[in-house]
Amino acid sequence: EDTPNEFYENMWNQIHSGKVFSSEIKNRKKGGEVYWANLSITPVFNNGEIVNFTAIRQDITNAKKLELLSIEDDLTKLYNRRHFNEILEKEIRRVKREGINLSLLSLDIDHFKKYNDTYGHPKGDEILKQVANALKDSTSRATDYVFRVGGEEFCIIFSGLDIEDSMTYAKQIVKNIENLKIEHSSNSASEYVTISAGLIVQNSKYIENEEELYKSSDKALYKAKVNGRNQVYLSNKSK
Repeated sequence: EDTPNEFYENMWNQIHSGKVFSSEIKNRKKGGEVYWANLSITPVFNNGEIVNFTAIRQDITNAKKLELLSIEDDLTKLYNRRHFNEILEKEIRRVKREGINLSLLSLDIDHFKKYNDTYGHPKGDEILKQVANALKDSTSRATDYVFRVGGEEFCIIFSGLDIEDSMTYAKQIVKNIENLKIEHSSNSASEYVTISAGLIVQNSKYIENEEELYKSSDKALYKAKVNGRNQVYLSNKSK
């Protein structure tokens, strides 16, 4: 149910043009259990016309689970720091090919240490999970990626938006966290749990490398904290 319509459109276009379609797919068994498979669909011809299709599926669920373990944060089930580095590098290459903007948002939960001191570490872990779920719910496009890159720090990579639209998007994400209305009596920015965020938006022609991009968003995050937290600060390197 979470496979995008574009997947099926691409599949039918390819096999109707007489080509073999191959892809990994996520599927569900009759009992409801999710599994992964390598799918290959081959057109069957008769007198030059396609009369049927042959589909072969190979279960790769165990291999997929091992792959997820290496790229997934155990607590929040978001992508981890290792995968962040890989995806950021890959996305920079993609936007350079397409000539579009890339945006990187670095986020911190405000006064998270104080939260742990006040409410205890088990509650702190619950907050990390709730914030992670809210970030996932806030990022629905296929080119949006959410990561937990350390302690209470998260990152979101997205593309195709200009500076103004990226700021609107980022501000809504910050607002969504406060709207969870999770009590945080030690937070100077609000009575609830909030996040601070640093945003960098660059057109592909200005992007140097992933390290500089992350450094810019991290500096902007620091500025958001200095300015009072529970807000987004736009990096002056955005262009």
